Amino acid sequence: MEETRKNEFKSHTGFQVNGWEYNGKMLWSLGGSPKPEYRFREYTCAYDVQDMLLEKIGKVKGMSTDSEYCMLCIYFKDKRSALAYLQKIEKYLDKMKAMA
Repeated sequence: MEETRKNEFKSHTGFQVNGWEYNGKMLWSLGGSPKPEYRFREYTCAYDVQDMLLEKIGKVKGMSTDSEYCMLCIYFKDKRSALAYLQKIEKYLDKMKAMA
């Protein structure tokens, strides 16, 4: 993953973590969608991507989901949790790509 702007981290897999300040507190979210080379099943909407992440990566403490049909939204309580989850996604998708 690479920090492209302050509090924005983009992954080579197509996912990203963004942080922003709201009422004096930093909030963190994960969004995006797998790039074509990391799509190992058909996704018709962001709910499908969210379900895949919950099934394959799991849910962690302090994580909440609020995706819409066309936009993946997974929220975390802190930067560390958000980036750790993004790293788990990268590890899983890279492993699946290597096996394909």
